[in-house]
Amino acid sequence: MIQWNFQGINVYLYDNGKEQLQFQNSRYQGRTWFNTSGLPEGDASLVLSNIGISDEGNYTCFVKNSQDRGEGEVELLVVVPYGKVTVTCLLPCQHLSSLDDNVTLLCQSWGGYPRPHVMWSISGISAPESMENITETHDRTFSVQSLLVIRTQLILQAECTLKNQRAKEDLRAQYSSDNVTTGAHKNQKLICVTCDKDELKLMAHKGIIPSLVLIGCLLGFFLVLLLGCK
Repeated sequence: MIQWNFQGINVYLYDNGKEQLQFQNSRYQGRTWFNTSGLPEGDASLVLSNIGISDEGNYTCFVKNSQDRGEGEVELLVVVPYGKVTVTCLLPCQHLSSLDDNVTLLCQSWGGYPRPHVMWSISGISAPESMENITETHDRTFSVQSLLVIRTQLILQAECTLKNQRAKEDLRAQYSSDNVTTGAHKNQKLICVTCDKDELKLMAHKGIIPSLVLIGCLLGFFLVLLLGCK
């Protein structure tokens, strides 16, 4: 018997040599795949497709046969890439009368997960202060707004950086004199699955709707049902 659970919910059950989908929670119907050919080698991996933020959390695998039983846990971490970072001026910067006037720059991005870290720099040196507003939207992604007040003469030297540490991704943008924002944007989806043991670690780069292999319960063919996860 092999059973995968998420927060007490039945994700998948394999028992008596076949799938027991009648016990599967409705949110996972049509989203799971289990390869029985891996069982002789001790592989009880479950494939979970169409990953969303609500799938994030700890998954538990229970394994039992006539000789022994075991249990393991893996953590699913979801990353959604942020949209392009833009920097705009809240005033008509090109019409200011003096280079010593203060202007306010607005850095924006949206639609990403998890919560990012936003930084401003001027000529590569961290800006001392800024005001930011990061809000969680209805779909649990985040919208980012950050304000920086600087002198006009420094406007083209200011850069906004959005760090998505889980995705190991930095998005940058600067204000340009013709009001066109520039910056780097990496279009990638990163799904990380980690377990307490190094041998049960998976980092998979996928597309916008990835498939995820939950690795964590390794069956010993004769003596040990479950290795590594505790």
